[in-house]
Amino acid sequence: VPVHVHIIVLEEAVRHIGEQLVDAYAACKKASDEGRALMLRDLKVLQAALDNLLRRQLLPTGAALSLKHAETYVTALAMPPEQLVAWAGGLQQERRLAYSIKHLSAIVVGIGAGAGSLKKKEQQEIVAALQDLCARPRD
Repeated sequence: VPVHVHIIVLEEAVRHIGEQLVDAYAACKKASDEGRALMLRDLKVLQAALDNLLRRQLLPTGAALSLKHAETYVTALAMPPEQLVAWAGGLQQERRLAYSIKHLSAIVVGIGAGAGSLKKKEQQEIVAALQDLCARPRD
């Protein structure tokens, strides 16, 4: 297999792993501060292993193997739900809104830092704002 094809396959595989981790985190019913810290630690350990393989030249050099997508999501789990709309809006302006409404609403309703402290109506308002944001066409 040519090196450039090997690199593309590796990058897509790591990107897919990151997306699957975000899906799994969004499917959680509840997450405590310790649980969110463990999620972040697991991502950092996996990223360190990938970096180690690159450094030892066991993978082709030049491959961009990053789990930043999943790490950003786990970091968002710790932010207050009121800030989530502004954060997602910033991602959309940068044309990087790669999280579905399912992922974003999971932060507000179940696993985010402030999910348990919000009343049902407040949760619905934030989710509605996120739905509007996701429905906007990207320029």
